[in-house]
Amino acid sequence: MYIPNEFEIKDKNEIKSFIKENSFGMIISYSDDGFQVTHVPLLLEEEDETLYLYGHFAIGNGHWKLANGRRVLAIFNGPHYYISPRWYRANEAVPTWNYMTVHCEGQFNTIDNVKNVEILKKMLEYYEIDRELKNKMEEPYYSKMSKGVKSFSIRIDKIYAKYKLSQNRTHDDRLFIVENLRKINTQDSLRMAEEIIRCNNDMKGEGTVKPPLKE
Repeated sequence: MYIPNEFEIKDKNEIKSFIKENSFGMIISYSDDGFQVTHVPLLLEEEDETLYLYGHFAIGNGHWKLANGRRVLAIFNGPHYYISPRWYRANEAVPTWNYMTVHCEGQFNTIDNVKNVEILKKMLEYYEIDRELKNKMEEPYYSKMSKGVKSFSIRIDKIYAKYKLSQNRTHDDRLFIVENLRKINTQDSLRMAEEIIRCNNDMKGEGTVKPPLKE
C-alpha cells in the first residue's frame, strides 16, 4: 500500500482501536487457484505482545482450505468520503478521497474443534447486544453451530495503517473541508469530519470556520 509519510499511522494502540471499531474485514489470499477474498468479522487479540486475528468461514467456503498454512492479507476499512476541490481555500486544487484503512499480513491457520467453539462464544459475546439471548445460549448450541463453520487464526507480523485526512492541507483548508462535510449532514460525512478533527493536532478545539469564499 502506498503511504506518504504524512498519512502513515504507527501508534499501536490507535491501530488496535481502529481494527476493533471496524472489525468487518476482508481476507485475501493467493494460491494456484488465483485470488480468494472473503468478507468476515474478525476479533483482535494480543498474546505475548503478538497480535492475532480470529474468525471463521462457512464450512462450505473452500477459502479456508486454500489459505491454510499460507500468508494472507486482512484489510479493515474505516470512514471515507469524497473531498471536492471547491472545499479548499487555494485557487487551484483537485478532487480527492479521504479514507482510513489498516492492512495486516500474517500466517493463516485453521483451528481445532475445541478452540472453534471458544471462538464462536467470543464472537457472540462481542457482537450480540441482547444480553438475555446470550444468557440462554448453552454448550450444545455452540457445538451444533461449530459444525457448520471452520475457525482460523492469523498471526500478524506486518501492519500498514493509513489515515488520509487532509494532513497535507493547510489548517484553513481543513476547517473549510470540515464545514462542508457537516453541511452534507450524512452519517458518513459527519464521521469523516470528526476524524479529521480528531487526527489533526491543530484541529482540536476548533468549533467554527471562516465563511466560504465568494465565487
